Amino acid sequence: MKRACGYFRDTGSPESLAEQNQTFLDYCSGSGHEVAATFRDRGDERRGFIDLVRYLQDPRGDVPLTVVPRVSALGDSREVVVASYLGLGTCGTLVLVLDQTDVFGAYATRSSAADGAGERVRAAMQKRALRGEVLGRLPFGYRAGPSRRLQIVPSEANVVRYIFSMYVREGLGVRSIARRLNEEGHRTRLGNMWTMVSVRDVLRNRAYLGNYNRLGVRIPGSHSPLVAMDDFRRAQEQLASRRSPGTARGSSGGFLLSGLVYCARCGNHMIGVSRRQTWKRQTDGSSKTAVYRYYQCQSRTNRGICEYNTTRAHDLEQKILLALAEEPPEGVTVSSVDRESAAPVAEELDGIERQLRSTDGRMARLLAGSSSFDEALETMAAAIAGERLDLELRRYALSEQQGPGHHEAVVRREREALAQLCEHPGDVGLAEAQALLRSTLDRVEVGEAVTIALRR
Repeated sequence: MKRACGYFRDTGSPESLAEQNQTFLDYCSGSGHEVAATFRDRGDERRGFIDLVRYLQDPRGDVPLTVVPRVSALGDSREVVVASYLGLGTCGTLVLVLDQTDVFGAYATRSSAADGAGERVRAAMQKRALRGEVLGRLPFGYRAGPSRRLQIVPSEANVVRYIFSMYVREGLGVRSIARRLNEEGHRTRLGNMWTMVSVRDVLRNRAYLGNYNRLGVRIPGSHSPLVAMDDFRRAQEQLASRRSPGTARGSSGGFLLSGLVYCARCGNHMIGVSRRQTWKRQTDGSSKTAVYRYYQCQSRTNRGICEYNTTRAHDLEQKILLALAEEPPEGVTVSSVDRESAAPVAEELDGIERQLRSTDGRMARLLAGSSSFDEALETMAAAIAGERLDLELRRYALSEQQGPGHHEAVVRREREALAQLCEHPGDVGLAEAQALLRSTLDRVEVGEAVTIALRR
């Protein structure tokens, strides 16, 4: 199951943080995504956004989708919205804005030259689609040719055919296929190990039939196929038939320790999984259904490697809260530095603020001075977005290095919130509890024993 992060910001209207969080959870429930983590900000704050970026940049994680309920969460101006959107894209995640506001056309009324930018973007992409040009991520097995049409990559194409052969002809499941690929040394395009998710994505991708299908445009035979229609059809039938009510699936309801739990045996993430089971009582023949939630090693779940390492979600979460309640950590999320360093840090922060204003000005001029949004413009905008993101990361890293007195109020509020969470966990919302634990815990390792590493 694919994982998704949520990012929310309270701008005063029209949706509260709780409502945005519920919108995100509803989306995950309907689309079959597992909730990886949620991040939030209030007003002009950007700390939650930076925490999201750091989370996405962690090489140990794999979050292909970031969901933003409203485009206004990304910023209060068009240039900041575009920079935030493209900046998140550099972290390897697809950004989905649920209110369907065009990101590049957001706040366009503030500049007459920007009117209709969203329509121009869509029109340009539609023209590229009509020509059968590549839009978005390239399917494994293909590359973009000189005319932006799909061309076969022989080494990758052989792996695609191998996957379909193992699934359709040998009858192997996706976990067994991932295990065999990894054991034989095959890797994805990015050099990562194969997982159940990546194998299933290959089996479901209709691009391997040689047909182009993007933005409502379908072009049969636009490129060379890798799989015969009969094999593809049989694969889809087997995928549908192998789903059963007892199959373990990630829960879209969210897990308190998402992103914090690691397997002590292999070092990989442990993901939240739920299993629904139904059985009949022998006494009266009545049916009973129960849902079990637990954390399970991602290597075992997705790649077929590592031992079976699993722990009940409720038991682990209770252990963590009890440990925090008995010995509340001091100096949560605050780095200790000498007070003498405060002055040069403040000067550098002022310099970064000036650079951020300059960067926003360049982005605004770039967007306002363009009559169409094409690849060249997107490349220039992405470069500015990357520069802005680096400045924001540096700004918050410096803020964390300021003297302890600068953060006393923050530390006090976090201690109070942590005490409330440990004493009455049901009174704290999931998004707030997750954010608090991420600022308190560095990681939780689960093996024969549970090891908790606190942030100091």
